[in-house]
Amino acid sequence: MKQYHTKSVITLTTILLMNLTLFAGGATEDTAPAAAPVLPEGHILNLWEGSRDQGNWKITIEQDGTITLADNMDTHLPLTRKGRIVITSGGAIETFYMLNAEDIIAAIGTSSGGIWPEEKTAQLETVGNLARPSFEKILAAEPDLVLLNGMNTELYSQLSALGIPVILHNPGSIREIINSILVIGILTDREKQARELVQERRETLKRIQQDLNASPLELKGAFVYALEPVQAFSAQSLPGEILKTLGVINIAENTTGERPILTTEYILQQNPDFIFGAMSINTTEDILNADAAILKTRAGREKNIFIVPSQLILRPSPRIIDALSSLQQQLRKIATVSD
Repeated sequence: MKQYHTKSVITLTTILLMNLTLFAGGATEDTAPAAAPVLPEGHILNLWEGSRDQGNWKITIEQDGTITLADNMDTHLPLTRKGRIVITSGGAIETFYMLNAEDIIAAIGTSSGGIWPEEKTAQLETVGNLARPSFEKILAAEPDLVLLNGMNTELYSQLSALGIPVILHNPGSIREIINSILVIGILTDREKQARELVQERRETLKRIQQDLNASPLELKGAFVYALEPVQAFSAQSLPGEILKTLGVINIAENTTGERPILTTEYILQQNPDFIFGAMSINTTEDILNADAAILKTRAGREKNIFIVPSQLILRPSPRIIDALSSLQQQLRKIATVSD
């Protein structure tokens, strides 16, 4: 069994305070701080989209050239290859397989809905389910790194107290999902594969956008996840971003609250062209029978109601772009009929 020890970390806040102190003392030409270091030409992180100081993960380049990764729990980790990784994020697990890096996985959290590719992930050592993994089983796996998901924050302090490197994998947007591929590529020594996957995903997004620019869908609808009452995903969610990327109107966008309720009156008023069901919703009939108003909408009359596997639209995996492409083709058929 590995012996883990508590270790101190110089946080980004500390570095910023040191810089502020220097400026407060009155920097001169002789004492002015050195220019911020930059990534060398050709480095994989040069593909990072957006500022490296924003989003779920932050990248910092120290003066000595060391690259550190920080999450929104303010944990800092030297960004280097790891040998044994325990993963409780379904999206990260799928990314590992897309990079052919499954040999580095020590154990995973499981999901009742399965984790792609199921025929392989079902053979891995487990630490319990994704929502409530076992602390003891994580320790028994002797990891060099633990990638937790957003539901596992209670384990964060427990693991950190033992000196176990831990980071939160919880990208909240398509851009952050793509950026996370780059980080996982470094952690697994699969930089070439990560570069290729990122470029392929971006090309797919570009093709989708070009098609939509040439021929907008001009539709409106919603992703619903509950039926008593009818509740839909807001704009501030991965399903909401999918609808926005497809250029369709999310009828839940103008409702209030994190879990918008679509009332009978509101559904009739909005008259959606389509409805996607996810999570606990199993059949299209369940959606049609949930509210009498649905049958009076275009979505209900023309049976433009579909069930979408939740793991494809909610799991922060690069496969979400495959789902986006598939949904675009599905909605294109609806738009063609309306023409």
